[in-house]
Amino acid sequence: MRRAALFIPLVLAVTATVVSPAEATSYRGGGEGISVIFRVEAGKIVFAKVGVTLFCIDRTHDRKRQRHLGAVWGTDRLLPGVTEFHTDPITLRGARFAETSGDDAEAGYASKEIFAGKVRYGAVAGGFLYVNEYRTSARQERCQTGGYPGEGERGFVRFSADRR
Repeated sequence: MRRAALFIPLVLAVTATVVSPAEATSYRGGGEGISVIFRVEAGKIVFAKVGVTLFCIDRTHDRKRQRHLGAVWGTDRLLPGVTEFHTDPITLRGARFAETSGDDAEAGYASKEIFAGKVRYGAVAGGFLYVNEYRTSARQERCQTGGYPGEGERGFVRFSADRR
């Protein structure tokens, strides 16, 4: 009887520390020029936030500059520093995810975004690419992640995020 009295609380304590697949798990991390936050729940990334440095070449004014890009998935709330909003959560295919978007509806403007990776129990690893380009008579500019355009950089920025 005494052994059972000790065993039951131990089983309850161990059971309470096991994370259910339906419970939300948070991850935080980054890489060179990128920071990421994830919340994963029930086979979906229910929230993701990316902060990344864009490297721009403005050929109109013959200058280079850097600026910040913030992107989120799974919310429509206005967040400080965020300019790219994706309201839908990201569905995992197995443990992998890949989200792409682009815009070329405006004459002389094009953009492309790729957010992809793999979710594991203890970490998320992947990469992010963002490119936008203006090619009009009034504006010649290209911005991208990963380094200045034309300087050998591909633009895809790798990240890793640990479970919190």
